[in-house]
Amino acid sequence: MRETTENFVKDARPRSTLRGLRDQMMQPRALALIAGLAMVLTLVVPDRATVPVRFMFWGLVVALTYAVGHLVHAQAEARLTNRPAKVTISALVTAIGATLVVLGLGWVILSDMPTGRALAGAAVNIATIAAIISVMVHLLDKHGQNPLPAPQRCILLDRLALDKRGALLALSVEDHYVRVRTTKGEDILLMRLSDAIKETGDTRGLQVHRSHWVALDAVVAARRKGDGATLSMQTGPDIPVSRTKLAAIKEAGLLPR
Repeated sequence: MRETTENFVKDARPRSTLRGLRDQMMQPRALALIAGLAMVLTLVVPDRATVPVRFMFWGLVVALTYAVGHLVHAQAEARLTNRPAKVTISALVTAIGATLVVLGLGWVILSDMPTGRALAGAAVNIATIAAIISVMVHLLDKHGQNPLPAPQRCILLDRLALDKRGALLALSVEDHYVRVRTTKGEDILLMRLSDAIKETGDTRGLQVHRSHWVALDAVVAARRKGDGATLSMQTGPDIPVSRTKLAAIKEAGLLPR
């Protein structure tokens, strides 16, 4: 049982990263960027194929390259602390991924694979363009007119004893108290669940029951149970999901639609 739980915990971060990629790809800004870049490349890159085929090809290339860049950036953010190193490594790895994607799709969809010097030149051009775009997107996100909002700290943890201030896992109501569960233990606070949820900041979470809230990244398994469901957490007891919250956990990717 312990080995199974450990395996679930190890798999939780990749699932979280993939859920983040799915959410990011569905944002209107991301879809517009992908479609716009695909249209520009369709118009400026000469090819014998028809316009619809070229647009489909470049749309797929841009979408896959965007996905590669997102996953690379997520890993860099988790493993590196130096900002220039994050930007440089993300650009290099994205460039390599984009080059493989473009050449591979060109061969599969357009039956076009250069050889010799032409292949080397195409690879250098693709990698250079991908690296430049990766850096530009990073700079626009950091310094553009509409920068991303600063992360909101989980101030709820400030109410806990110092030795209990780990990553937030779950909140549960017990009479007039809220039991706060973290990776470093549990504590009881005299407050309402709604007020506790307001203090979770940018922690990705969801109220799954009138008496329970969970951090999505702390969920390691989910299964249907009667009219509702049950969530298994990294540590501690399972959390029940009420029937009215089933749609919400499906939307969050915890259960199949």
